[in-house]
Amino acid sequence: MDAPAGPYFFVHVMKTGGTTFISQIVDNFAPEESYPASNVEPIKLIQAYLLLQPLQAQTPEQLSKIRLFRGHFPFMATTLVGPDVTTLTILREPVARTLSHLRHIKRGAQVAGVSPTQRYKDMTLEEVYDDPLGFNGFIHNFQSKLFAMTAEDGITSCSDVLAVDDDRLALAKQNLASVDVLGLSERYGEFVAEVRRRFGWKVDDIANQQVSTESWDASPEFQARIARENAADMDFYAFAVELYQQRRRTSPS
Repeated sequence: MDAPAGPYFFVHVMKTGGTTFISQIVDNFAPEESYPASNVEPIKLIQAYLLLQPLQAQTPEQLSKIRLFRGHFPFMATTLVGPDVTTLTILREPVARTLSHLRHIKRGAQVAGVSPTQRYKDMTLEEVYDDPLGFNGFIHNFQSKLFAMTAEDGITSCSDVLAVDDDRLALAKQNLASVDVLGLSERYGEFVAEVRRRFGWKVDDIANQQVSTESWDASPEFQARIARENAADMDFYAFAVELYQQRRRTSPS
């Protein structure tokens, strides 16, 4: 076990299995050691999990007491908590992640604590996808965007709009390569096993807490469209898979 002494920061990318992961590890930390603290009122918890401003407002003394940071944050948020932070994240194949998000919206479930309007329930998956607000904030090259954002962009949350061009994509890959523990949603069990081995945390085996059960199928044509219109994410995820496999080959058993 080679657990570092510094704080941990879980970059929770939406619809990748992060909610299940947090529920599995949170008992390793006292309430006051987690950010956001789970014992605050719901609205403050939601704001702290989604928005950068509450994190930016933490004093050095407050930050020094926190051992686990988690939230729907861009990767650049990890620089706000001081040096020697150990970073973790889970990524997911972009088409599968997008369809999971669309089903989540369509069934009327909350996203980042915000309840969608009733109209989404009566839409097809394609119609939900075409909604500009949701597409630009939570779908379009979403995973690469989170790792391409910088402090100079004036980012307020993960839903801020950012075009991922070639330079941004290169930055996203560079940032991902610096993540200490990289997981893939499709190989979630391996991610949990690595966390147990490296940090000695108690991680109970539980069922995925957000699994779609509806039979809202997506046509091959629609899936191809998602891949085509999120080309940066497809490239980014291919890089993530290659990086993950390389690490698996060289990691101790």
